[in-house]
Amino acid sequence: MTRALSFLSAGLLTAVHAIAIAGSAVLSGGCNHNHSFAGSCFTVRGRIALYQGTPGMRVWPVGSKRLLGVLPSENEDVPAPLLKLFEQQARDSYIFGTFDVCPLTAAHPGVMQYVCIRSAGSIRVVPLQHQMP
Repeated sequence: MTRALSFLSAGLLTAVHAIAIAGSAVLSGGCNHNHSFAGSCFTVRGRIALYQGTPGMRVWPVGSKRLLGVLPSENEDVPAPLLKLFEQQARDSYIFGTFDVCPLTAAHPGVMQYVCIRSAGSIRVVPLQHQMP
């Protein structure tokens, strides 16, 4: 590994570690719109990422084959600090955490369930591994 790559890797690890420590606080304030929930709110350990299509912000519950779509699209109902972090980091990072989500639609096998994010904790930002041609 070259010296420049080694320095860059060390810098990224330091930044990830700093964000993980800062992310231990609970970020609340989402699901503020007057929603009629389709069920009880629940906690999920997952990863938020940008996807093509609607909704663009989705949560992948770790260890599952499901995706939870965060609504409303283009104006997602999530805690403001999480949205700010997402806007700064989402294009080149995954955001992992524990999310308290409230269902806006019922869960059905093979169909994306729509949610809003009421709160988030244990946030960890992991840089994407871009493949070079």
